[in-house]
Parts: sequence; structure tokens; C-alpha cells
Amino acid sequence: MYRGYTISVFVIPVFNTLYMPAYEQCKLKLKADFGYTNDDVALYSLSAGLAGTCCSVITNPLWLLRSRMQVEIFNSACDTHFKQKYHHGVFSMFQNIKNISKSEGVLALWKGLPPTLLGIIHPLVFLDRKSTRLNS
Repeated sequence: MYRGYTISVFVIPVFNTLYMPAYEQCKLKLKADFGYTNDDVALYSLSAGLAGTCCSVITNPLWLLRSRMQVEIFNSACDTHFKQKYHHGVFSMFQNIKNISKSEGVLALWKGLPPTLLGIIHPLVFLDRKSTRLNS
């Protein structure tokens, strides 16, 4: 039931720690390069989208590993099989990522990224609605 939980506990703070500075840097860059002002809805939407995309690309290997750990029960319900495949220990996440990249290629770590990027649309729509109400 809790397979992949330790990765979630690790990756959620990492994602959020990366997201906020990336969001602020995107805002500054968009203001400087394209002349957006604080009243522009596009400034916040583009900044959120760019920051979310960058953070998703960086953290996707960990989300992939978590998903694989969670669905491993469908391959074998045997706990011994799971422990053999996904080593447990302090550095097990990194060892498992290394194993995936060796056996399937480095690009395999970004499988599932396109659907993840579709999830970025949700905050953009929310932000646009919120900003529209504030400007009305």
C-alpha cells in the first residue's frame, strides 16, 4: 500500500523548492525581455507554465520510479520479488534510476512526461480565471 511513498516524501519538497525560484526567475525574465507588467495575466500564466515545465522535467525520473514501484504489485504480489527489484536503503532511489537508465536507456527516465506536462494546464487556467476576476 505504501510502495513508492518514500519517493513522494522526497520529490514533493524538491519539486516545490525548485518551482518557486524558477517561477520568480521566469517572471523577471519575461518582464525584462518582453515588457510584461504586473497587471498582465500572461506574465503569471507563462511564468507558471515555464516553471512547472522545468521542474517536471527535472523531477520526472523520480515520479517514474514511484509509479513503477506502485504498479509492481501487478507483476508479482511477492514482497521478496519487490525487494529484489527495488532495493531498499538510503540511496535506493538513485540506484534504481541508474538501473533503469542502464537497462532501458537514459530517455526512459522521462517516459510519461507528456501527460505530466498536460497537468500544467490546470494551474494556468486557474490563474487566468483568478487574474481576470481581480482585474474586473
